[in-house]
Amino acid sequence: MLTDGNEILREFQSLVNPRTRIPNYITVLTGITDEMVEDAPLFEEIAEELLEVFKDTIFVAHNVNFDYSFLKASFENSGHTFNMSKLCTVRYTRKMFPGISSYSLGSLSSHFNLDNDNPHRAMNDTMMAQQLLNLALQKDEDKSVLDDFLKRGNGDSFLPMNLNKETYHKLPEAPGVYYFRNTTGKVIYVGKAKNIKKRVRQHFSGKMASVKTQAMMQEIVEIDFELTGTELIAALKEDREIKHLWPKYNSAQKSPKRKFGIFEYKDRLGRTRLAVQNTTGNTKPLVAFSSAFSARQWLFDFREKYELPFGRLGLPSVDEEEENEPEVTSELIANALEEYKGERTSFLIKNRGRNVEEDSVILIENNAFKGFGFLNKEIQIETYQELENHIEVMSHSDFSMSVIYLFLSKNTAGEVIYLT
Repeated sequence: MLTDGNEILREFQSLVNPRTRIPNYITVLTGITDEMVEDAPLFEEIAEELLEVFKDTIFVAHNVNFDYSFLKASFENSGHTFNMSKLCTVRYTRKMFPGISSYSLGSLSSHFNLDNDNPHRAMNDTMMAQQLLNLALQKDEDKSVLDDFLKRGNGDSFLPMNLNKETYHKLPEAPGVYYFRNTTGKVIYVGKAKNIKKRVRQHFSGKMASVKTQAMMQEIVEIDFELTGTELIAALKEDREIKHLWPKYNSAQKSPKRKFGIFEYKDRLGRTRLAVQNTTGNTKPLVAFSSAFSARQWLFDFREKYELPFGRLGLPSVDEEEENEPEVTSELIANALEEYKGERTSFLIKNRGRNVEEDSVILIENNAFKGFGFLNKEIQIETYQELENHIEVMSHSDFSMSVIYLFLSKNTAGEVIYLT
């Protein structure tokens, strides 16, 4: 519903096919059934018309962030940017009409004798919110309270002085890589994020104690971004972009990251042992990581999988460990290493893509990172050859595999698929 604060200028309503069954409690609450939405349009089919309705307006709702978050997610999943100024009629009416026992939509409707004959249906609740808005606007004669709410919700004061605020507001709340550029268009900083907009704001709304951070703020005039679908691909792409672009303010990320590894060695009695060590030497580790913590986590998982004793792996044991004969323990470790080295180390990691119609894929071949890409959900990949046209081939780096192992250990990388 579009209103100027006095009259209703336009109405739009439509059921939407959610592509899933409607929970019973939602049906009880709203009266909407699966049969009612079976032939309704998908959200992406009405997205552009909705954006036209919302153009140059303020998004008003009762508990506005609740409705706004669902709409924003739906727009971005359908490939659209959705950023609007917001106004909450709960807060507005509480400010303009203090002392009411409850500011729920139903309570306020009763308090002001507003007739809502079908609560919890979108248009009826919208009409109630619109009438509450009108009442608040009438009392807020000079609109000073309204202006104050809108200014507080705008939040532009933290932005760099040379950055257009619209550039910031158009940033997506999704995983990806972002680029800060100066007046010549040169990239001066590259970052990764699970939520690009949130992470960018963190750059600008900190305490600004660092002289380098303040200098960067003064140089930023533009922000670009690339969606990656997942945080893991964002980390892989950030690493490559920093090495390629060598941005001025990425000093921390320019330093080598792969510093620790799992090493196999013989002690003075000739017994096989594994340990986490620094990789400064020329000896190639069994597996390498960017932190000692990640390396130890891998070693704990390896010990648990093959039921190996803690002591031979340099790991602390909480309980008393039953000792095997030294030769038996050495054989257990040797067999575990042989099995591990013989395991299939070529696989594909599949996860969500940049929109609802695609998946993201990461290719690891012979324990080496090969690249990543995006493909339509309808495409079925069964061989490496079929995958070549869908991935961006990238040079292997130790850090890339370290990041991939870290996400795999946390079970957040995605679905692992072995290809033929």
